[in-house]
Amino acid sequence: MPKHSAHKPSSLAVNTDRAFVACLREHRALSRAAIATKTGISKPTVSESAQRLLSRELISECAVKDTQTSKRPAVLYEVNKDRGISIAIVLEENRSQLCATDLQGNVRQLESKEFSRGRTVEQFEYDLVDFIRYTVEQISLPLLSIGVSIADPVHPKTGRVVPMPHSPFPTAQQINFVELLTTEFQCSLTIDNDVNWATLHEQQTTGFNNFLYVFLGRGIGCGLYFDQTLIRGHNGMAGEIGYLTLNNEKNLLESVYTEAFFESAKNQPEHVHQNDVVNIIKALRSVCEVTAPQSIILGGELTQNERFSETLITQAKSLLPNTTIKTSHSPEAASLHGTAHAAHELALISLGLLDEQSASSYLGFYSMSFIEESA
Repeated sequence: MPKHSAHKPSSLAVNTDRAFVACLREHRALSRAAIATKTGISKPTVSESAQRLLSRELISECAVKDTQTSKRPAVLYEVNKDRGISIAIVLEENRSQLCATDLQGNVRQLESKEFSRGRTVEQFEYDLVDFIRYTVEQISLPLLSIGVSIADPVHPKTGRVVPMPHSPFPTAQQINFVELLTTEFQCSLTIDNDVNWATLHEQQTTGFNNFLYVFLGRGIGCGLYFDQTLIRGHNGMAGEIGYLTLNNEKNLLESVYTEAFFESAKNQPEHVHQNDVVNIIKALRSVCEVTAPQSIILGGELTQNERFSETLITQAKSLLPNTTIKTSHSPEAASLHGTAHAAHELALISLGLLDEQSASSYLGFYSMSFIEESA
């Protein structure tokens, strides 16, 4: 349970504690003198911060000491890896991927589960809660936050899945994930569309700005990242390229990017009709014409098929000659990485170790049901 102090800590104390932890996150282990040097904060103030953070069990003393920078061995501090965990979970109709990360940023558990198709809402909710609960029991540390990735658009102001036809994950439209998980686990939660999480991960990995991330999996989606901002749209539907209308007055999901197309592109790419690939690229070109990206990153399961990927990139380069096109280094795991990063950041925010405003643009919809105040 969160501890509540009798008085609110001063902004100076809060900022010092955040700077202290930020140094440890960047350098893993540091002495108080080293932190004072790197932050420009006085040694006495840094020492006071160390005592506050130790009393809250947010940092711990390392087993080894610093014998290089001073005549007397100095105590080294690190973020307390046993203070708690954050869990990221990527949900699809018949598969869930989970990553549990401790407060130090170490991955404690990485697991994927396959489920049968056609599960009821009740069975899906049970499987989800059970997967998370089992993980927490196995690691045996407090659960600080949960990050959820959904293979459907998520409304940025409500956290609810946006109903839409031809959804690759229709069950999700009937579940209130925010209510379900915050009620079951009483922790902070962030939730967003899988393509948005993947886009944020690609930005952090590549440093690109003004780019599109195109997801080619069981569904098709497009992440829009421009001027240091992920564009979600007022209802979370920004980038839903599958709903672009083609010349036949049908959208991409209706006439080209169907379940049959996905299976063929995945298993027998030589049988994919060339016109279908061209129509996908034309839809992408329409997005490019109104957004003018500098680069396009292709991700998702289909980009792992070398033959299909080569065909797609060849067509894309011919129709988009002025745009750099590359494939993701994490074609299937980008969503999980993006969600895990956000869940970890939310855990730090919940503990007062990170400024909420500085990270909120990365979090999608989030609920701060767990907040621990500084002692």
